[in-house]
Amino acid sequence: AAALIMRDACGRLIPLHPEIFDRLYSDWSTLAKFQRTRGVLRLMATVIHSLWQQGDRAPLILPASIPIADARVQFELTRYLSDNWTPILAKDVDGPDALPLKLDGEQPNLGKFSAARRVARTIYIGSAPLGGSTHRGLEDRRIKLGCVMPGESPAVFGDALRRLAAAATYLYQDGTRFWYDTQPTVTKLAEDRAEQLRREPDKVAEALEARLREMLRVRGDFAGVHLWPRTSADLPDALEARLVVLSAEQPYSKEPGSPAEVAARILLEARGNTPRLYRNTLLFLAADKARLQDLDEALCRFLAWSEILAQQELLNLSPHQVRQAEVQTHSADSTVAARLPETYQWLLVPEQLTPQSAIEWKAVRLTGTEPLAERASKKLRHDEALLQSLGATVLRRHLDGVPLWHG
Repeated sequence: AAALIMRDACGRLIPLHPEIFDRLYSDWSTLAKFQRTRGVLRLMATVIHSLWQQGDRAPLILPASIPIADARVQFELTRYLSDNWTPILAKDVDGPDALPLKLDGEQPNLGKFSAARRVARTIYIGSAPLGGSTHRGLEDRRIKLGCVMPGESPAVFGDALRRLAAAATYLYQDGTRFWYDTQPTVTKLAEDRAEQLRREPDKVAEALEARLREMLRVRGDFAGVHLWPRTSADLPDALEARLVVLSAEQPYSKEPGSPAEVAARILLEARGNTPRLYRNTLLFLAADKARLQDLDEALCRFLAWSEILAQQELLNLSPHQVRQAEVQTHSADSTVAARLPETYQWLLVPEQLTPQSAIEWKAVRLTGTEPLAERASKKLRHDEALLQSLGATVLRRHLDGVPLWHG
């Protein structure tokens, strides 16, 4: 009864959302040292004083409003907990170097509302005191209830929750329920493995080559597609059009003499030690230098999660962690599939106006949803640079450009 009286009194004097009291009386009051009335009063007095000092002018105080980064508030929120929560709060919840602040800074739609930080605060308030519970966590709808101010879109906070769950080290998820724990999730293991893979470029390159080989099974209009030729002798000197896919170590950039142009020129001019006869049959696909790092990051994440999933018994993963690894592996696989064509987007086309002219290189940016080789041949057909048949009009235009009938 006293708790209800205090709740009503505070509600009339200070715009406190009922969800704060629900969390404090339902969850925090279960802690042995947390005094049901005095504990709530002490905590809320500290919170309100901190918000007043910060000049907070929000119309309502929600669980998401609690300034956990404030040392005094943080002390009140950790003093009753048995484990050391301070480093977890600093890394994953609220602080100058915390992940939510980083996500809000990277995504303008989140940063406008400090959505990731508000989501993290709400989850902590609703899950930290229930460490030993068998039914842990807050449902996503209650998280939004603790975050959303009147007039704001719940979808923004749903997006923040999704991004936070994918990147946080101590945030767990089971279906629609989320909670923080002092033990790192399998996400931390994946981060460590991805970091290790960044120091093993050969392993990442092998995975990239395998993905590209699978993607290039569809050849489009090319007689052959040649992936990462080691030497010019690997490329036939034949009449049919062929697409040469350059390695990630030979990316294209608009600066003169890019590694892609240098490699393409060497492959074009000769086959082994013999000058190449049919130079107009080779076209080259190269990676964008600026996008390679994003692709490498995606590959490292995919390989890390794949390894964890393959070693689930050795790692003694719980059913929840196995489900998490499955979801993250699928997500990472989709990211790699999307970034591959975004990275391998440059088609290098050698052009020569006359047999005596120097060869010049035309870089064409490829777009579309087709497989890489089909995308390249479609663009070449559109530009009439690759023809399967020669119509009378096109043939006449080419003949008119040759002094065939002049004496």
